[in-house]
Amino acid sequence: MPTAPSRAYLPVEKRAPAYPPRAEELGIQGDCTVSYTVNAQGRVEDPQAQEDCHPLFVRPSIAAARAFRYEPRIVDGRAVAVPGIRNTFHYRLK
Repeated sequence: MPTAPSRAYLPVEKRAPAYPPRAEELGIQGDCTVSYTVNAQGRVEDPQAQEDCHPLFVRPSIAAARAFRYEPRIVDGRAVAVPGIRNTFHYRLK
């Protein structure tokens, strides 16, 4: 009996967040890691900023992560959720 196809989740749409104006005014740079689940429809669920985030970077990082879209992971021919995904946003002044 042949097995159904499987594949990893794949990013379809990922955009960097806008630099927060207040952080730019204050000259603040840094990173912000957001963890989340990619659901069976390829959408981000329950994004959470991790402890490395400066408070000014939390909201734009979570908003950016929520807008990400993926091709869902396929296991035995069925789309499944993938928990524990982490994405780090890098905020650097030019």
